[in-house]
Amino acid sequence: MRQLYRIKRVPSDSGLRKFLDRINPIHLRSAFLELFRMLQRNGVLKRYWWEDKHDLVSIDGTEVFSSNRLHCEHCCQKQHENGAITYYHQAVGAAVVHPDRSTVIPLAPEPISKQLIGSEADPEVGPEDEELTDFPCRYTDRYRWENRNKWLINDCESRAIRRLVTRLHREHPRLKIVVLADGLHSNAPFIKLLKRYRMSFIIVARPSNHEHLFELFVKADETGESQQFPLKSGQIAIV
Repeated sequence: MRQLYRIKRVPSDSGLRKFLDRINPIHLRSAFLELFRMLQRNGVLKRYWWEDKHDLVSIDGTEVFSSNRLHCEHCCQKQHENGAITYYHQAVGAAVVHPDRSTVIPLAPEPISKQLIGSEADPEVGPEDEELTDFPCRYTDRYRWENRNKWLINDCESRAIRRLVTRLHREHPRLKIVVLADGLHSNAPFIKLLKRYRMSFIIVARPSNHEHLFELFVKADETGESQQFPLKSGQIAIV
């Protein structure tokens, strides 16, 4: 901060956090969008194209804060058996990646924080979002914070990743996106949402969670309906 902005008295980490806590994350999205569009205009995004001009978007959740004492009104809470409470903030991060590049292009993260249920929805949410109503929280900024002590509930990564994908589609409708996600999201509602937005996907699926899927896969391999592809690691991928 001293070198870039010539700030002589740099605030402490805790002081900076206290100031930034007042800012709604939605106001930071424009900075991510402007950076992304600048990279598009200058042809940088083309360097990250993978297989027929597709963009690989890696999505994963991460914890950004946890404390047994410090907390705010938006903190999620975890109640322990001994009566103690852990307050935490998490987020779902997303970035355009490429297997041959060590740098990534970050996209706006989606906060995981306490959500307000039962308040008036933003008029932008229409019938096309009806799939999202299966989950208690749709958009972190979609609800007014009136009577929040009565209506607040914990958010989770599964809800947040659906909000992120929906916003990603609205902000970049022409991108040919391949979503990369872990096994937590290898479920029908999320895959249905990706297909609705015409997004391709590579999602981890474990045998313990998808027994029927792997039974079908074994049968396909036995009947010669599968294909093998060599990987850089020396392993063989069977699809």
